[in-house]
Amino acid sequence: MANSKVIFTNQPKLSPYVLQKDFNERRQSLVPLIDEFLSNHNLLQNDTISVTFNEKGVGSLVCILETKNGKMVLKIPLSKDFSSSEGLFLKTWKSAGVNVPNVIEEGTLSGYGYVLMEYIDAPLLSEVDILEKESGQWSDFEIGRVLRTMHIPKANGYGRVTDDKAEYSTFSEWVNSKKIQDVLNYVQENKILTIEKTFVDLAFSILVDHANKNQSSYCHFDFGGSNIFATNPITVFDPNPQFNNGYLDLGLTAFNSISAGLYPKQLIEGYFNNEKCDEKVLYASILLNSYIKLPSRFEKKKFDHIKNIEEYLVLNRYVLGK
Repeated sequence: MANSKVIFTNQPKLSPYVLQKDFNERRQSLVPLIDEFLSNHNLLQNDTISVTFNEKGVGSLVCILETKNGKMVLKIPLSKDFSSSEGLFLKTWKSAGVNVPNVIEEGTLSGYGYVLMEYIDAPLLSEVDILEKESGQWSDFEIGRVLRTMHIPKANGYGRVTDDKAEYSTFSEWVNSKKIQDVLNYVQENKILTIEKTFVDLAFSILVDHANKNQSSYCHFDFGGSNIFATNPITVFDPNPQFNNGYLDLGLTAFNSISAGLYPKQLIEGYFNNEKCDEKVLYASILLNSYIKLPSRFEKKKFDHIKNIEEYLVLNRYVLGK
């Protein structure tokens, strides 16, 4: 049995938002469990292990582990509803030719899934100087091309994954689930967007029709410069792993850019490269992601984000033919 010494250099950073109350409690409760887990881990026998909690994690507790042999990352999603599928997604993307951290071990810690993986010693792409970023390997066009490669492996079903199986068999079941419908109702009840319901229904019917004709993919659902390391080639990490339509994944990345005041033209061109983009499906994907993500922006009073996405949706609604 291992007998290692664990030293915590800090404590988990707690969120100031009421929405994160449960996750804050889980962060704190996991600290003694991590201590015991690392103290008795076979890979860390008789080591002194320095543990530093990453302060940027929202849905997961991310620990940087340092021993005399180097660094590793221990990541524990804070939701107990689903086992951690991050290892599965990283391995799948690696097999498709995408650069990702190597997965060392996956398992369960007191009901929480975890993944132990390689530490990447590189800056985030979001921290790289804009002129340097536009060079070949780090350009928006290349980033879009990588996302498309991530969607090449096909999946079965939609939503989060447990025991390698999706929550829902069809896209229609997923989009009509209580979780999705609750956020749609929240946006409409609080009048966060002015788009009328009949228009939204049309957009969603377009997505359902497209999904019925195409198989789901392994989606990142948090793809952007803050979850990409500036290596050569780029290294993708920290997904919010779900099976879904690739257009939804691209639509979320586009939503994040548009809400910040930028349209990711080059990234979208890189994603489709020489293939035709279905403008209706992409617009509908951005619209659906707006409904899913704006409740959080609204709670955090990020009204500039709401204004930016509202302007985009209104100006481009002609794409759907209405």
